[in-house]
Amino acid sequence: MPELPRGSAWTAAEIARARAETAVLADRTHMNSCGTGAMPGVVVDTVIDHLRLEARLGGYEAAALRSDEIGQVYRDLARLVGGAEEDIAIFDSATSAWQSLVLSVPFRPGDRVLVTQSEYASNIMTLLRLGERYDIHIDVLPGSGTAEGDVARLEEMMTDRTRLLAIAHIPTNTGTVFPVQDLGRLTRHRDCLFLLDACQSVGQLPIDVGDIGCDMLTAAGRKFLRGPRGTGFAYVGQKARDRLAPMALDIRSADWIAPRQYRPRDDAARFERWERSVASVLGLGAAARHAMDWGVARIGTRCADLAAIARRGLAGLPGVSVHDTGADLSGIVSFSVEGTEAEQIVAAAGQAGFNIGRSRIEDAQYDLGRLSRASVARIGLHYFNTADDIGAFLSFLSSHIEQRRKT
Repeated sequence: MPELPRGSAWTAAEIARARAETAVLADRTHMNSCGTGAMPGVVVDTVIDHLRLEARLGGYEAAALRSDEIGQVYRDLARLVGGAEEDIAIFDSATSAWQSLVLSVPFRPGDRVLVTQSEYASNIMTLLRLGERYDIHIDVLPGSGTAEGDVARLEEMMTDRTRLLAIAHIPTNTGTVFPVQDLGRLTRHRDCLFLLDACQSVGQLPIDVGDIGCDMLTAAGRKFLRGPRGTGFAYVGQKARDRLAPMALDIRSADWIAPRQYRPRDDAARFERWERSVASVLGLGAAARHAMDWGVARIGTRCADLAAIARRGLAGLPGVSVHDTGADLSGIVSFSVEGTEAEQIVAAAGQAGFNIGRSRIEDAQYDLGRLSRASVARIGLHYFNTADDIGAFLSFLSSHIEQRRKT
């Protein structure tokens, strides 16, 4: 396989260390960081250590003992995305974070939400439900084929009733990176909030909410950030906190100060819930620190360069189509094989020792509908992957295609 460009070069010692601390690589070739990332040893140890502490002391007692470390998680997540500690709320998933924020927007009948064709199923279904209940209109940007071409069209579609611009930084089903830095100016001086779904970008790309200009951001712990499953977080800036009214409150998000009176928190934790896995929260913090220790900008460059090698190799195989478009592409590579369902590719790859994933039309109706695809296969390459991993996968896929051609 080709060598990576010099600008993204990591030393052999660094790659060896990254692979040594990633246990799944002992038995598998993990190329599914867009689905579930591979937790490094420090994250696993952090979670297990706290569970053992809970077993020894009790859950509340262990949490009290780790209160400083829990506070540090908020500071680390804020540093990861360029916000402040009071802007961060922790959830059990990116979807929970996204829904909690959107359900807190004070919509009025006739308000509009503007999305692209790249939005994820859970997000769209939540908006459709809101539309049914409160007469909110969902405006879907017609696909232009490129993310860059969508920015001007988004501005053209905004009206004085557009209350929310909800955009996926990187979609679930393609490696396209949306030029989000161009979007903050569309909402900064409007009565409209900008919510960025950074589920696939946090941990893979450097994020600065101030530079982007988003009012809210949601992210998963389990993907490129390499945190535990069952974790997610949100950035909620002051503009959003001034406008949002949480639909549900509990003893974490508010104080019951009189028999008929309550007082929500002032910070982003007003969207949180009391009950959560403290072990997982600490693991999420360990994952954030681990990513920043490696350098997120370096990670992003390596992911993109590895993916470029994979795209070239896939495009050279008979019957394979690569579906990523745009000038800026990430470590996710989306492809299909003529005459073969994505599920069959994923299953065969799994039997051969490769962890890959797929996106169904049920996950991305607008985008895959535009492509007339029921599903696409996808790989998510991270900094611990190598050109040799990609070469081995391409060799497997070539043999798989040849075998199916003969049968």
